[in-house]
Amino acid sequence: MRIEQCDETGTVIEHLSLSPDAEDSLYEDDYHAVSYAAWDPDWEEEKRGYQDRRWRNMTRVGVDPDGGGGDRRALDIGCGAGLLCDLLSRKGYEATGIDRAKNVIAGNRERFPHCRFETLRVEELGSLGETFDLVTLSHVLEHVADERALLGAIPSLLAPGGLLYIEAPWMERDLVMERRPQWHRQRDHCREYTKRGLYHLVRGMGYEVVGHGDSAAEPDGEPFQFLLARCEQAGLGGSTPRNRRFL
Repeated sequence: MRIEQCDETGTVIEHLSLSPDAEDSLYEDDYHAVSYAAWDPDWEEEKRGYQDRRWRNMTRVGVDPDGGGGDRRALDIGCGAGLLCDLLSRKGYEATGIDRAKNVIAGNRERFPHCRFETLRVEELGSLGETFDLVTLSHVLEHVADERALLGAIPSLLAPGGLLYIEAPWMERDLVMERRPQWHRQRDHCREYTKRGLYHLVRGMGYEVVGHGDSAAEPDGEPFQFLLARCEQAGLGGSTPRNRRFL
């Protein structure tokens, strides 16, 4: 494995050589989904805590605190155990979640029948011509081998005026080592974003950053960062030269 760090942004990049099949197997039955799906006495408390944190972070950077309302649609990419889809549905969105882990999707369909779950990849969903008012990448981007390809495909999924929400660990080293040291060099992270690094990545892909915050002010908070963006080319297929040159 080769590890590099960007001098300009501080973002740390791990060069992984996993095949697509290996990537799929990495997330089947792992803690990202199974821990939340265990029906133990603490399930509801754990679920509420997760959802409260997500919604608080989302609204802080500009997601409508009144929720979807009407017929607005939301897509959670890399939906894991489906908790964000459940939250978005309860906030008034028509919620869809996609994930590559087939057993996780099957479990989500049983637990959250009010949401739609599919094993479609982003490019497959885009080929169906579906668009969404809100697309979320909650603790997903740091796991993706080709971050630019994913961000370049999302504009075709956004309805006009649609928004992209990204949440990821914030790799301010002292804060991470104090509050969540197990995140540093986590085996399934392809990279670790500083705030500057995530901002530059999203802006470089042609998005306008609407809001960008972090949880540093929360005394016992985990070191998260959260960013909301829009794309001028949303709903037009994401085929502008600005996006295409990164794919």
